[in-house]
Amino acid sequence: MVHTCVVVRCKHRKTAGSGISFYRFPTDEERRQKWINAIKREPGWMPNDGSRLCSAHFISGKQSRNPLSPDYVPSVFPDTTSPDKKRKRTALERFEKREALKLRRRENAAKETAAQALMTLQTEALEKVQMEQDLQEEAAETLLSLQVHQPSMSCQSAQQASTSTSSPSDTVSAASIELECRRLLEENHHLKETVEHLSLSENSFKDDDKVKFCTGLPSLTLLQTVLQEISPFLNTHPKAVLSKFQQLLMTLMYLRLNLCNQDLAYRFNVNCSTVSRTVNSVIDVLYARLVPMAVFWPEREELRKTLPIVFRSVYPKCTVIIDCFEVTMERSSDQRAKSQTYSSYKARNTLKYLIGVAPQGAIIFISKGWGGGRASDKHITENCGILYKLQPGDEVLADRGFNIHDSVGVYGATLKKPAFTKGKSQLSKEEAETTRKLASVRIHVERVIGLVRQKYEVLNGPVEICKLMRKDENMTTFDKVVHVACALTNLCTSIVPFD
Repeated sequence: MVHTCVVVRCKHRKTAGSGISFYRFPTDEERRQKWINAIKREPGWMPNDGSRLCSAHFISGKQSRNPLSPDYVPSVFPDTTSPDKKRKRTALERFEKREALKLRRRENAAKETAAQALMTLQTEALEKVQMEQDLQEEAAETLLSLQVHQPSMSCQSAQQASTSTSSPSDTVSAASIELECRRLLEENHHLKETVEHLSLSENSFKDDDKVKFCTGLPSLTLLQTVLQEISPFLNTHPKAVLSKFQQLLMTLMYLRLNLCNQDLAYRFNVNCSTVSRTVNSVIDVLYARLVPMAVFWPEREELRKTLPIVFRSVYPKCTVIIDCFEVTMERSSDQRAKSQTYSSYKARNTLKYLIGVAPQGAIIFISKGWGGGRASDKHITENCGILYKLQPGDEVLADRGFNIHDSVGVYGATLKKPAFTKGKSQLSKEEAETTRKLASVRIHVERVIGLVRQKYEVLNGPVEICKLMRKDENMTTFDKVVHVACALTNLCTSIVPFD
């Protein structure tokens, strides 16, 4: 039997087989009265216990058992206007969103409760294991102390005495207990050594090879010297999770290995936010304390006294060798920034830095980062501040792209760069010889750039956009990273031989 809609003039009465559901008139009194009040607009009709109402009279197409839902009672009838239907649908969507939010909150609360219970069980299990280990260590120490307090009794006499006063089974049991205690002591000692070796603490860095791999510095002595220099300015909070050594180590490992924050968080057993905050603060300290000591423009007399032999014969007045290098960066969502930093040479978005290297191989100048696509070598050189450090009579070695003869000449210095073949079939003999000599010494700046990027892989990119926001002194975080990497490289042995 096909039930028809209780509303006499309902058009859904003949479409019961086309997805229309029918709901029996409720029997509970409270809901029954709400239904009656809702359908009073149908004149001359009063529902009874056998009446049914189709799903078309509900907003969502089905009834709800939740008293707070708009579909708890029928509300859509032929005389319901479109604005009223729209408001009802909006109210239903708002109700469903609230219910979904309540469900997620209940699920999250259940997950948190389960996680807390699991943590409690793990803590209890660890405490139980620790208590058992303490009891075993105490028993072993007691046994050893008894052996120490009886030095006069030799092993043979002790065995004879025990044999005469105890049964063979007791003797075997005591010997097995003693062997087990010794085994546990050795295992405990071995585990302590393993944990100490795997932990990233100061005691575990006694090998210079490990220091060189993790930090790029050649020895533990140099690492301790750097730590001693910046230690008063590091985080000294009594509840700090990381020690001062670990703060410096984490930062150097980020520079050296280009590890992400999550990797460092796993290695040091801290949160990602702690890693980011620690690395940024230590970078600021190194930039303020170490960079001025390691990256500076030396006096001319000092440069002349320590000038390498290879420069004395060809360029005795050489003061600095300049060049630029580019670091890849993440692509910005800003179209203007994307076009300004796109480098056609690298075919990607890059930052460009100008570096100045002394003939001795030390980095004596490093500029701020410039957009790799729009900024030319000449523009960076004329606006980064390196020309202010030149004195009359100085010689500057550069590549062909540095067309800065006039800019250098304003300060009384001389620019030396390879000759061009533009407009010529080939270079003359004198030009070829000069270019060869220049290339033999100018190559040192490229070697230094390669050393810095090989020693500290963070300079190979890609640079995160968040590290390119200018904070203080018009310096970005990555600008400070580049300066610190150059300062740390200057602390190592120079790649340019003096002889």
